[in-house]
Amino acid sequence: MEQAEAGVAALREQHRLTQVTAPFDGTVDEIMVSIGDMTGPRPVARVVNASGAQLEADVPESYLTRVKTGDPVRVEFPSLGDTLVATINNVSKYIDPANRTFRVTVRVPEAQNLLRPNLLSVLHIRDQVQDSALVVPSRTIQEDVNGNNYVFMVENTNGRSITRKVMVKRLSDYHGNAMIATADGETVQLNGATLVDEGAKSVGGGQEVKVTKL
Repeated sequence: MEQAEAGVAALREQHRLTQVTAPFDGTVDEIMVSIGDMTGPRPVARVVNASGAQLEADVPESYLTRVKTGDPVRVEFPSLGDTLVATINNVSKYIDPANRTFRVTVRVPEAQNLLRPNLLSVLHIRDQVQDSALVVPSRTIQEDVNGNNYVFMVENTNGRSITRKVMVKRLSDYHGNAMIATADGETVQLNGATLVDEGAKSVGGGQEVKVTKL
């Protein structure tokens, strides 16, 4: 009797294995096998459910302290010509040693019915709010051997035009120019100041220069 029951249980298990189930609701997008094919440890169908879609992006590790869960994100879909606003759902605790990035995920609102798996998107993450900043030509920004950015402003000292190096704490692209944030007090001094443009790479701090107007 026990042997017969074991045989029935084995047949029921075999029958269960003939049924293909998905761990979530969705639409069968592609069937990857034909009638009579032997199945094994490989996909037999693709099931798609865009209502639970999320976006993933790799962010350079230099932004690790400035990107967090809940930050607002503007998402662009170039192929759709559409934009949506969302928030970061998760920030990975792991940094990929191959490219020195960490992954962020963004949950997409269910109303976005045109989204498809592997659809290309561009994420704009607001990583900082700056109360005081200046916009200057990108060519005025210099970089020292340690990777620190700075600009040269010109001060009038006893009738002489003397350069002074001002270190840049934050640097962002702004419509082809550079938006900079400096140390406390420096931003106010730079506002309306003359910056060294032509030949900025050839001058140093405390050097006398000649100011010309074109």
